[in-house]
Amino acid sequence: MSDKLVYECVQSKAEEDEWIVEAIDYGSEGEIYAATFSGPGAEERAGEYAAWKNARHGSANRALAGASRL
Repeated sequence: MSDKLVYECVQSKAEEDEWIVEAIDYGSEGEIYAATFSGPGAEERAGEYAAWKNARHGSANRALAGASRL
């Protein structure tokens, strides 16, 4: 796993109340790491998780809640 992953928060196209935090490891073989949040407060929880992962990995915080849809 690359140590320069950037985790982003995106809204699912499939479910309106579902948010996905994902990171793509371009330094490897393009593995995708994802965590799904659904239910009450899903957007907020996903954004907090992405920010925590980015801070932990030293990445610029690019947790852009609602910026794109999967």
